[in-house]
Amino acid sequence: MTWHSLTDPPDWAAPYTRACQNIHTFPVLIGEAGGHDGMLSSPILLYDYPDIAPESPGDLHDATEIDEILSLRTLTLTEAEKREARATDPRAAAIVDRVEGMPQEVLARLHGAVRSLRPHQTRSGTLEGGRDGSAGRRRTPET
Repeated sequence: MTWHSLTDPPDWAAPYTRACQNIHTFPVLIGEAGGHDGMLSSPILLYDYPDIAPESPGDLHDATEIDEILSLRTLTLTEAEKREARATDPRAAAIVDRVEGMPQEVLARLHGAVRSLRPHQTRSGTLEGGRDGSAGRRRTPET
């Protein structure tokens, strides 16, 4: 089976992808960048070919780039909630322990990083964004 990107489809597929509605799930391409043999139906918004951010200190919550928010949320648990989480299974216990022992500088690094100051290049143009409400609008070389 061959999958195509919903965010950067081939020209022939663009009308079909625009007609798609994502209800509680967001399909993204996975595997080697440029490959079309894997698709993940993600419960959170991700870009195609997601990977673990280099800032991540390792396998935390769900191995995505939302480690910061989940780590902060874990730190807000009461001691009773932490005990309950640890008792559910060894992986949950390891996550709570790892987050509690995380140095401030590691937690600060999870906040994010600028990967590029250039607009994202797509197959059929550039995705542009701005204060004029054009965020995510596809611009082709003709427009």
